[in-house]
Amino acid sequence: MEHRPTDERRSQITAALLAVMADHGYEKATIAKIAAAADLTPGLLHYHFRSKQQILLALFDELAAQELASLQRATGDAPHQLAAIVDRLLATGSSARPEHVAAVVMFSAEAIRQPEVAARMRAALDDVAQMVTAVIGTGIREDAWTPVAPTAEIVAAFLALTHGYFMLAATARDLVPRHSAAPAARVLLGAFLDTELP
Repeated sequence: MEHRPTDERRSQITAALLAVMADHGYEKATIAKIAAAADLTPGLLHYHFRSKQQILLALFDELAAQELASLQRATGDAPHQLAAIVDRLLATGSSARPEHVAAVVMFSAEAIRQPEVAARMRAALDDVAQMVTAVIGTGIREDAWTPVAPTAEIVAAFLALTHGYFMLAATARDLVPRHSAAPAARVLLGAFLDTELP
């Protein structure tokens, strides 16, 4: 086995957890399965992480940072920024990553049981809420829309719709018409903002 820098090895392990969770769920993602998926021995895995929970938290941090960076790349006027956030958050088109959707669902489930996961989930949701709030505020200043409800209610409805779609995609995929999440989010936001998103 070749020597790899610690950060690269840790990323290899978190990627292995993501793959194992997609196939078996978090509960059945044993250290042995994670190590095998990472092509490592369990001992080497324990050198980098003391527990499965530490791997889960590191994976959450990686995915949250990637998601936030992706959302921050939204450009253009407020309507185009908001449409880009919808597309990126709901993983439409070529950016779709089903294993990330499954991970969000598992993180949500673990947040109920693990306070450390709950704190990270809350921080990630706060980041998205702040971003959407800022774009809505920019749209108001640009006269792109006139909200029919307080911004906090619009953001909460959008986050609820987003996570509802994630849960359905993971637990009852047949109830979700193909490519329906982003259009539904656009309609919801458009109704609240009294506009039509691109």
